[in-house]
Amino acid sequence: MPIRSPLPLDDFERAIQADPDALGVFYFGSLGRGAATRHSDLDIFVVVPDRIADPYQEKLVPLLQLFGEIHWLDIPSGTGFVGPNWNQVDIEMARRSDLDHEQRHRLAGGVVIKDADDGFMAAFVASCLPEQFAETPASAGKVIQEAISDMLYGARNNARGALWEARNNIVNRASDVYQLLGRLRGRRTYGNRYAEQLLKPEEQALYWATWPREPTQAENRRAARAHWEWTKYVWRAAEHAIGQPLELPVGLDEASMLAAIDRMYE
Repeated sequence: MPIRSPLPLDDFERAIQADPDALGVFYFGSLGRGAATRHSDLDIFVVVPDRIADPYQEKLVPLLQLFGEIHWLDIPSGTGFVGPNWNQVDIEMARRSDLDHEQRHRLAGGVVIKDADDGFMAAFVASCLPEQFAETPASAGKVIQEAISDMLYGARNNARGALWEARNNIVNRASDVYQLLGRLRGRRTYGNRYAEQLLKPEEQALYWATWPREPTQAENRRAARAHWEWTKYVWRAAEHAIGQPLELPVGLDEASMLAAIDRMYE
């Protein structure tokens, strides 16, 4: 079955099959999972011989040129924007002796397109297992506790007129809480990714309400209260998923806390 890709792969695959410096190559990310669309970047892993001292300096440009004209290049990260639509291609490279590293979960689900005779590439990809999450009452409780603490900090900023800082407090902490929910559902979200897939419509509405629509004190105040509702929702979801109460300071009085926040505006 052809691999779905926003860019043609034929020239690249023919070239790397003939390239003696490409010992093993596989696609990962959405390209490897078969979920790539025209908006996706291309994630490619290339293994080179140990004799190549700096793979990115020596091999990145020739590999990227197989996809078209290079418009923008970041050699240290292995990223190039190529072709008429400036498609992003991320090529990660390693010498064969450097393959054993700790971030294998990022490479899970790879599709091998070139392997050496001994099958090392297939064995390596098979060892790249999806990341396993094990939230505990302590780890989930830390996220919720920080969200509560920042509500009070953010309210002080908002009340004294530091509107942009207050807005930043709300958005960042709401995202931290969302990322906790993502981990509870087996997905690292890297910020706000996958919300459309991970959240039910009513959860999306609850989360969306935490985003201030404009930098005003009134709007920040509204969004902060919505953030509290979102935090409570994820708090309950975490306790349900973990099967026990989260580790939090004893004695949070919600009514007293919210009344204290309201008094900041008097």
